[in-house]
Amino acid sequence: MTMLKCQRKRGDDLVAAIHAAVFQELVTNGIERFSFESVAHRAGTGKASIYRRWSSREDLIISAFQARSQAITQAQSPVFTSLRDELLFMFSNTAVQLNTDFGIAVREIVAELHRHAGFAELVRDYIIKDRNQRISNAIQNAVTRGEIPQTEITLAQIELGPALITHHFFIYGTAPDATYIEHIVDDLLLPTFLSQKTTV
Repeated sequence: MTMLKCQRKRGDDLVAAIHAAVFQELVTNGIERFSFESVAHRAGTGKASIYRRWSSREDLIISAFQARSQAITQAQSPVFTSLRDELLFMFSNTAVQLNTDFGIAVREIVAELHRHAGFAELVRDYIIKDRNQRISNAIQNAVTRGEIPQTEITLAQIELGPALITHHFFIYGTAPDATYIEHIVDDLLLPTFLSQKTTV
């Protein structure tokens, strides 16, 4: 019988396979039973390949999240002509991501924020900070178009939509549907931009 050997992954392909294995491991075993050995097995490589790149479980998980977050951010999005459409697009995309292995892994690391400073920094700098900036940009685009007045936008307004979406996910185990997201945008968020006093 002839044995066919799979070509060993190297470079970026190996890193991508390891990152994918990290999410599989978090979904299956959670952080408590997370191990380099299992990640290496899932990625089809040896433990040495992982230890050469990451010195700890925390570093490996953070690296996988950073790569996934950057890929989500860099994904091409349409050109929007209304704030409503842009917010619906972003919030719907957030819901889609939460309903994948990414969302399950997020839930795992959020539960560990109080014990791992690196995870807290990851959530702030690679998830929340980037998300808030994209929402701020969408609002500024709407101001530039003359769609909403130039107003002082608060952090609470920026974080309201994502906060409600993630709350729904953490409490009910799934991200909200399109109707719920439309309610957030149409009934809770957009009115706050239109009702504020214009700044000079």
